[in-house]
Amino acid sequence: MRLLRKDLQPVTLIKSSGQKYENISVNLQSECGKVLTTNFEIPFEEGDIFQRVLKNGISERYQIIQVNQSQNLINIDIKKIINRDTEKAREIEKKDENIMANKVFIVHGHDDAAKQEMARTLEKSGFEAIILHEQASVGMTIIEKIESYTDVDYAVVLYTECDLGRDKTKKADDEKFRARQNVVFEHGYLMAKLGRNHVTALVKGNVETPGDITGVVYTNMDSAGAWKFELAKNMQAVGINVDLNKFLM
Repeated sequence: MRLLRKDLQPVTLIKSSGQKYENISVNLQSECGKVLTTNFEIPFEEGDIFQRVLKNGISERYQIIQVNQSQNLINIDIKKIINRDTEKAREIEKKDENIMANKVFIVHGHDDAAKQEMARTLEKSGFEAIILHEQASVGMTIIEKIESYTDVDYAVVLYTECDLGRDKTKKADDEKFRARQNVVFEHGYLMAKLGRNHVTALVKGNVETPGDITGVVYTNMDSAGAWKFELAKNMQAVGINVDLNKFLM
């Protein structure tokens, strides 16, 4: 078996005697408890420790359980050692997940009333409503802002009567209300990034929806507010905790 350079990563081997071998190139497969290497000059032994540093600065340690050596490869069985750094990494990861789950990105057009109603509904339920034009640009282009501020767990897309459009072969009387072009674009982007079940599209008024994504279910943003219950159900279905008493107020 040949080890590819792209699969190798630097680790430190710590012997039971305290001796260290640094910057050893190995293929460490934590998910299956394996280390593959061709460093035959290094004496790998049971009880030795592999240490690696992740990109986030967290250090991980693995103990050698068994060393299996063939003519061309050293196959080492390892077991992860749970330590404070590992627990800290898990806490950080869990915290990041909670922060994401609390943010909902709102895609909107020119209907300010629909946008504000959606934002108020989310915020009184404890969610942070992310509206793109309210976020700092810090020199970013529009697409860069979209990429930056859509690290969320859920998104809502508002199709409102903002534009008029028709087939060029038809008469002006055949024009229909359409959402803004940015709404359609961001809808598709968010479905690709978050997954279709993490995006709810709501339609307010008599709006023609995009023909190329007709498989998407659109929720009517009715004046009675029944859409709030549908949105809450969709969010709960993907594991987001929604307080219905606050959401439906």
